[in-house]
Amino acid sequence: MFDNNHTEYLAIPQVARLFGGAVSYASIRRWISSGVGRPRVKLHAVRIGGQYFTTRQDVHDFMEACKDPQLFAHRKRNERSERAKRRLERAGA
Repeated sequence: MFDNNHTEYLAIPQVARLFGGAVSYASIRRWISSGVGRPRVKLHAVRIGGQYFTTRQDVHDFMEACKDPQLFAHRKRNERSERAKRRLERAGA
């Protein structure tokens, strides 16, 4: 799991500090376990002794993958259909 090529492994609190504290511990754990978007994109990490570790490169790759607009396209469709449904209900339809 750990390699000898001097890759720096980061624990979740260290990853949160990369984002200036703007991302919570729980969010990072969710990125690792559940991922985001459809299809799911997960932050690669290894678990050692009950603690997750990842690398700066893995964080960078995850963030680059999250830039894909198709990853969250399903949300926009759902939001639009919900807004339309509320408008129809208000109109009495």
